[in-house]
Amino acid sequence: MKPVRLPALPDAAITSVRFSRDETRAAFYVNGSRQPNDLYLLDIASGKARALTRSLNPRIDPDNLVEGEPVRFRSFDNVEVPGILYKAHRAMAGAPAPALVWVHGGPGGQSRRTYSGLIQYLANHGYVVFAINNRGSSGYGRLAST
Repeated sequence: MKPVRLPALPDAAITSVRFSRDETRAAFYVNGSRQPNDLYLLDIASGKARALTRSLNPRIDPDNLVEGEPVRFRSFDNVEVPGILYKAHRAMAGAPAPALVWVHGGPGGQSRRTYSGLIQYLANHGYVVFAINNRGSSGYGRLAST
């Protein structure tokens, strides 16, 4: 029941944490907008972790990938709607780019800042992608009728 010191890791989600039987090591996955799932091993005493896998194709330049940015906007009825915005590198004020709304599957899912080869492909080809977390998305609740 002591806090575990974590090393500097990529800006990403940590999932599927498992501890060794003797509780000296932990294994987990790291997945972010610019990094597909990679397996890490953590030495709990030293706080040092090392990647056991490198899932990103070595021919892909990570600098060409875009970071998802959490954003919110107000809907027609003033409800705040969250999502993840992936902007093409060349999209900026004064240089509009085509945009897509990415709707995740299922009523219980949610868009998170995790790696999507398709979203990265679209952003790399000049598209802005907004991965919306519409009403009913997991973790965001539902609009109650009054």
